[in-house]
Amino acid sequence: MKYSFLTVLLATFLFSCGNEQATEESNNEAVEETTMTEEQPMAEATGPMDPVCDMVKGDDWTEYSVNGTDTVWFCSSHCKEAYDANPEKYAKK
Repeated sequence: MKYSFLTVLLATFLFSCGNEQATEESNNEAVEETTMTEEQPMAEATGPMDPVCDMVKGDDWTEYSVNGTDTVWFCSSHCKEAYDANPEKYAKK
């Protein structure tokens, strides 16, 4: 009796593990398919943008650099540091 119970328990465990992996794989495929096939329209950018990460300026942004007569706004200090290290790289964005 013990062996039949253990066999059923083992079979249930193996079936559930295999089924979980198949479900996870199908979910990943669905996400990839949605990402690659659906073309979502890009939002029109209005106002200043962060040239490093291409985010539209928010009201809470405090980081900026002055380049010539232009003021360039950044979403974070990380983006500001990247811009200040090489402004020519982001000049044409």
